[in-house]
Amino acid sequence: MKNFNRTPFAGRPRQNGFTLIELIGVMALIAILMYAGMKAKRNAEVNTQATSLYDAVSAIHAEVPKVYPGLFTGLTCAVLANNSVFSGTAFRVDRTNASAPAVFYNAEPNSQITCAPAAVISAGSMDGYTMTFPALSNEMCNAVADKLNQSAWLIAVNGTAVKPLRGALDTATKGAQCNAAATQDNQTLVATFTRSLPPQ
Repeated sequence: MKNFNRTPFAGRPRQNGFTLIELIGVMALIAILMYAGMKAKRNAEVNTQATSLYDAVSAIHAEVPKVYPGLFTGLTCAVLANNSVFSGTAFRVDRTNASAPAVFYNAEPNSQITCAPAAVISAGSMDGYTMTFPALSNEMCNAVADKLNQSAWLIAVNGTAVKPLRGALDTATKGAQCNAAATQDNQTLVATFTRSLPPQ
């Protein structure tokens, strides 16, 4: 009697290692996880920077009325800097020109802010002031606008109002302006303040 040795799956070669499709799948999964990790890290960094900037603006908002007990006529960042308003905040003051120091929100040379008086509640009264933040990244623009919504009466991005007087922050318009392709990572945000918090 003949003894036939039958092997399972006869005629099919035994597979060693991974197929090309399996390797591509693993590499794609690793790439997705790395991208998600980098995005989460970037979001955390932006949130930290935006919070730091908001805290600095809040500290300034508490000090400005001490320098201008009446109207804000003549207000500039240089005057505020020479009255120590920016001391102890996240803002960097460049005193190369002692009579007109420049104020920056970070180490970048194009991050110089400007401050100016503004008529907010009563026309021509200079009862408010603006702070302009140029060269914001798209993410920072969105995050800073969200945070300043609590204390600013008006917010404009790239010249377009995203929070009108006594109005709510228009998140759709804010998103469109902060992500404008024409000014990619070079968005300009202007926030307007008065002595009191805006009605919410």
